[in-house]
Amino acid sequence: MSILTFAEIRLDVPWQVVDSAIADFYLLNHRLRALINQDATLQSLPRKQCIFYTHNIIDRNDNELIISQATIPSLGSLVLLFNHLTSTKTVTHTSASVSEQPKSTVVDYHPAVSAEDSIINHTAINLEPETDYFDPEQGFVGLLISNEKGIKYFNLNNEIGFDKLYIHPEEKSYYTNNKLESLNTFFSSSESLSPQFLSEVELQQQIAAAGLKPQPLNNLIWYSTFSCSQGNVIKGHNPNDIVRLKRWPPINLPGCRKLIKLAAYMQSNAVDLNVAQTKTGIPMNQIYNFYNACKVTDLIEHVQQTDTYEKNLGDEKRQMFAKIGKRLNQSRQS
Repeated sequence: MSILTFAEIRLDVPWQVVDSAIADFYLLNHRLRALINQDATLQSLPRKQCIFYTHNIIDRNDNELIISQATIPSLGSLVLLFNHLTSTKTVTHTSASVSEQPKSTVVDYHPAVSAEDSIINHTAINLEPETDYFDPEQGFVGLLISNEKGIKYFNLNNEIGFDKLYIHPEEKSYYTNNKLESLNTFFSSSESLSPQFLSEVELQQQIAAAGLKPQPLNNLIWYSTFSCSQGNVIKGHNPNDIVRLKRWPPINLPGCRKLIKLAAYMQSNAVDLNVAQTKTGIPMNQIYNFYNACKVTDLIEHVQQTDTYEKNLGDEKRQMFAKIGKRLNQSRQS
């Protein structure tokens, strides 16, 4: 269930795991392929609707899902396989209206075989992709948080409407005439980013000529991390890590305003990210983006034990949070 939530933004149609014996596809251990014509239960499954999971990356078939030795599905393999399956099969759901997007279902099927040949138990897995993660030391974020001293700038003139972006690490400030939202394309650029260096005198001359004012560097680092994460959890994160938000990030930053509920929950509770997702209902890819940005800007605290504060919000407090969000949106637009 967790891996499907994580892969949601990259799947052509939504998928869901069901407990029913009737499904669009059946997921089995690759060892059961050899028994498919021998076991009575397996013989009842439609052959074209059977997919298998395997550790073998080299000699695998097209309908096999790659998993790790710890039975953790590969995110890349899952997305490629599931999108291929939905492109070659018309999913039939008579209950779906014409305007609704059809859902593909996959069932964990348990025929009468030995325990070692049983298929993945989704409810018992803490899922974290092995190869798809966000590395803050790479790309644009890596340049922002590096220990390299000196004032630098990025020349954005290759992009229409962009000007230079100046970084002053010692003063923890940055200068630009562009809004953070407009830098998304630049943040995620796959091209090599080569900053240019300049002196304090040159910086003061250029920002004075352009009429630029200093802005908090941490805001730039937070938002660029949020943007560059693209739904991938930060490198080195353990799904069992119990974390808490030390303090709120500037909630008027793009992407943060809609996650006020998550920020409030993570500041009041020390839990792992899966619990945060369950309690808030926010998609895991958004939680990862938010968590990565807060961690890189030193807003995350790791603790030893879970600590939760359960309290239902009354109508009065719900209205208060709604007003806060409305005012923040108005302040950003003005």
